[in-house]
Amino acid sequence: MRAAVKTDDNVMKKPALLLALVFAAGCAPVVPLNTQQVHAVFGNGAAFDCVQTPDRVEAWRIEFPREGPLADPTKLDTYVRLSDPVNVAPDVARNIAEVLNRSSTYSWDSHKTCQFLPGVQLRFAKQGQIVDVLLCFKCNELWVWHNHQRVGGQEFDSGRSDLAKLVKQIFPDDEEIQSL
Repeated sequence: MRAAVKTDDNVMKKPALLLALVFAAGCAPVVPLNTQQVHAVFGNGAAFDCVQTPDRVEAWRIEFPREGPLADPTKLDTYVRLSDPVNVAPDVARNIAEVLNRSSTYSWDSHKTCQFLPGVQLRFAKQGQIVDVLLCFKCNELWVWHNHQRVGGQEFDSGRSDLAKLVKQIFPDDEEIQSL
């Protein structure tokens, strides 16, 4: 004769609940932390997508006016354009997007105190979305605007050489850029 085994209904429910949670978690996309960090540089997914798959990319040489009442570095229209827009070749734009997409491009644990003085503005456009990325090669930092609102930025020490190489292709006759 077999002995009757007493079971607690709660004991049986716990594995079922755990299995349901595991299954639900497996069905939802899990975004790695480094991908979340890169997305945060661009403020949101729409801006990040615009940079990754743009319809058009343009570039300008720019400078920050050092004096005057409008010299607010957080406002995109503060920066003076020194050149006409340059249409960036699709392969160069794709390579820039790849560099900007790599978590290893950025320095996540450091914060510089240098003044942000960008020399290059990249504009990514896609279906009414505009993302402007300003590059400062003096302090290896970029700032990002999405539809004319500043949304993020980050230091790019590890990506400097790759970005400089690509920017040199955009501005082949610019002595300052070629000296990077």
